[in-house]
Amino acid sequence: MFYQKHILIYFLLTGAFLLHASVSIGHEFDKDTVELFGVGDIDTFTITDTTGCEAITGAKVADTSIALVAPESTGAVVTQTYTVLATGIGTTTITVNWFGVDFGTEGGRCTDAGSHVINVIRP
Repeated sequence: MFYQKHILIYFLLTGAFLLHASVSIGHEFDKDTVELFGVGDIDTFTITDTTGCEAITGAKVADTSIALVAPESTGAVVTQTYTVLATGIGTTTITVNWFGVDFGTEGGRCTDAGSHVINVIRP
């Protein structure tokens, strides 16, 4: 009986963890690398929350002498397309952060928060 009780508790905790994890794994990117062939070239990438939750997003380029990204921040969105402009020759990264509109509130549905790195390269 003692072991059965602990096994049941283990499965309940595992189920609760997986349920929470499924809520926080909602953002997908259409690509991980942006290719820019020369100064003035433009490419895009898109972030989408597959659960339909809105999130406030932001993007920051590590080296703005190589590329710029727009928009740098958004209001609450489910899908956002970013535009990347080549300003120089080289490689850099763009870090995209998101915070669900319910982030930090108890009982909210859209509590996901995270970040993702996009590589900017010149092939």
